[in-house]
Amino acid sequence: MSGISLAKSLELHLLQPLVTRDEVRAGCLRAASSHLAAVCVWPAHVGIAAAELEGSDTRVRAAIGFPYGQEAPTVKLAACDRALRDGADELAVMLDHSALGEGGDPAAARAELDRVLEHAWWSALNAARGRSELTVVLETTMLDLALLEPVLRRLHETPAGFLQTGSGHQPRAVTEQHVRTLREHLPADIAIVAVGGVATHDDAAALLNAGAVRVGSGSAVSIVEAERLARSTRPGSGTTG
Repeated sequence: MSGISLAKSLELHLLQPLVTRDEVRAGCLRAASSHLAAVCVWPAHVGIAAAELEGSDTRVRAAIGFPYGQEAPTVKLAACDRALRDGADELAVMLDHSALGEGGDPAAARAELDRVLEHAWWSALNAARGRSELTVVLETTMLDLALLEPVLRRLHETPAGFLQTGSGHQPRAVTEQHVRTLREHLPADIAIVAVGGVATHDDAAALLNAGAVRVGSGSAVSIVEAERLARSTRPGSGTTG
C-alpha cells in the first residue's frame, strides 16, 4: 500500500476532551500536508477546521452526539445543520446507546435512526454545496451485533455512506475480526470506518485489509509519516541512512 493511498484511507480524529483551538489548527495543517481523507472535530471546532482546510483535499467531519449519543434527537439534528453551515463536509452522528443494548428500546433506536436519515435527505436537497456524507456511529465493539441487526439493515439505500465502529472513547480496540464480522452484517453499500485503539501503521493496514474503507485515529498523521519514512529507507529507494 503506497503512502498516498494509505493517507486517503485515514482520518485524523481531534476529539480529545481538552483539545485546544490551536491544536485543531495545527492538526488540520498537518493533515492537509499529509493528504489525509478527513479531519474529525467537535462541532465547536468545525469553522476553524474548515478555514484551515479550505483548498486542500482533506475533508472536515463533524462529530455529532459524541461520545455517548444521549442528547435528544432534535439537539443532534440542530447540531448537524449548524456544522454544515460552519463548513463541514461530512457528519458523523452517534446514536443513543441506551436504546440499543440488551434491555434497551429497539423501537426508540429505530425511530432516532429514521429521523437522522430523513433529516439527511432534506439537508442533501438544501445544502448549497450538495450532499454531505453521513456516517452513523455505533459502539459496535461494546454491543451484540445480533441486537443491532435491524438497525444495520435499515441503512440499506439510505443517505448514510458509512458505519463507524465507535467514538474512540471506549476501552476496547477494534479488531480485524470485528471488521470482518461487521462487514457480514452490513448492507454492501455501507462502508466501514474503523475507530478505536489504532496507533500504528500495522494497526491501520490490518483493518483496511479486513474490510474497512477508512481508519480514524488521533495518530493518523504519525502513521503516514512512519510509513513514508519506512518507504524512503528501503533498499533501492535511493535514500541512505
